[in-house]
Amino acid sequence: MAINLIIADDEYFIRQRIKKIIPWEKMDLTFAGEAENGTQVIKLLRETSADILLLDIKMPRMDGIETARYISEHFPHVHIITLSGYNDFEYARSMLRFGVKEYLLKPVSPEELENVLSRCIHSVKHERSKEMILNLYLEYEKTQALESVRNASSSWEDFCGAYPEFAGFRYSFFCAFFLESGSADLPAGIAAGIRESGLLCCHWQDSDYICFMQVFLCHENEIKTADTVLNDCVRCQDTYTYVVCGDPFPVTESHAEPYRLCSAGLMNRYFRDKSAVERVSGALPHTDFREELRKQRKALPPLLNSKDESRLRDYMDSLFALADEWKSPEFIRLTVTEIFTIYFIFSDVFKHNGGSINEVVSSLLDSEYSTAALKEDCLSYGLQCIRESTLAPSDSLLCGRVIEYIRKNYADTSLSVAKIAAHFQLHPTYLGSVFKKAEHSSLLQYISEVRIEEAKKLLTKTDMKISEIAESIGFSDIYYFS
Repeated sequence: MAINLIIADDEYFIRQRIKKIIPWEKMDLTFAGEAENGTQVIKLLRETSADILLLDIKMPRMDGIETARYISEHFPHVHIITLSGYNDFEYARSMLRFGVKEYLLKPVSPEELENVLSRCIHSVKHERSKEMILNLYLEYEKTQALESVRNASSSWEDFCGAYPEFAGFRYSFFCAFFLESGSADLPAGIAAGIRESGLLCCHWQDSDYICFMQVFLCHENEIKTADTVLNDCVRCQDTYTYVVCGDPFPVTESHAEPYRLCSAGLMNRYFRDKSAVERVSGALPHTDFREELRKQRKALPPLLNSKDESRLRDYMDSLFALADEWKSPEFIRLTVTEIFTIYFIFSDVFKHNGGSINEVVSSLLDSEYSTAALKEDCLSYGLQCIRESTLAPSDSLLCGRVIEYIRKNYADTSLSVAKIAAHFQLHPTYLGSVFKKAEHSSLLQYISEVRIEEAKKLLTKTDMKISEIAESIGFSDIYYFS
């Protein structure tokens, strides 16, 4: 994020010279305005966001000392650099009590100005980092308190006692997000939009691809405002995004069931071809699929034993065609679990993975969003079960290069499947499919594994704080990292 700077000096040509000698782009500085007296400075600070102020001492109407005093009381985050003539040196030092820590003697040299600005920029970034960590921690505490309300270990009244700003809200609803990009930027943007509309919300990351949000309303009809923000934000996304929202419920009633319904409703994404925002209402229908699962248990092992790849493909096509016809998330979950249970029994292809059946299935269901992709995953693993290797040499070479790229760039918080695919000039879906076939892991999961490996080393071999380690290995949310 750029740092904004204001220049205040009563002499026009001095202001222009200062603007000219500052290496704006090199220092990632943004010019936020100029003023010729203290009154104009205060007006600018009220109208714009500023981080650094170059402030002349002797100005008409309101001098530097008066201005610095006012800023220290009303804009304490602004870093002031004093500009003074030689004869004003003691005068400038007297401003230390107002938080002025840097000063420059006129005429200002480019080198001296850059050095002072560098120190000031470092201080601004350090304060921003501390503020970000504090805000993340406070948000984390809030989501933990809401979780206690959901699992009934504390009441809504207890929550409002700790967070009185929520006391006026009477209703709430949950949103669940599936984000193909794996980025939590969208929920953060939606949360900002909802707060700007006068409502409150909290959001948290549940897995690499799934996030949740809880929105609070004074009146039930305010849900239209939240829906508008949700739809506008999702409409602007380039990658597949599916959002499911529950109905509003009174905050004094149980939060557990509305949360469960919303979470379960996210599985409906397997039957949606395009990004969407949908609402789930009422209890989810239940169907007995035991007979169909028994058929799978009988049909699949003989196909694996026969090593007939063509018949295995035909069987997967028919099985997932049935899933598309029934449009039942429960059938999807049970079917994929059944398939991988048989794979685990039939083959040792998963032994090096170290995960249980439930972990593999949960990971697969969390990271995909279409029955076609699930079918290809199930087929790919089935083919690996009946032959020694499914990888062409070129695929193996590609995956090696991808792994090397990830290990070099894991600290980049913007690292994503789309970014890796763009680097190799491939479609993200194709690259993800090849990688999963080779590594038994999605690309996003592999990135997380590499980051956690490095985190273990840093935790045992350095004195770095957990927040510093999270930032250094590419996690923008230290509590998700924890």
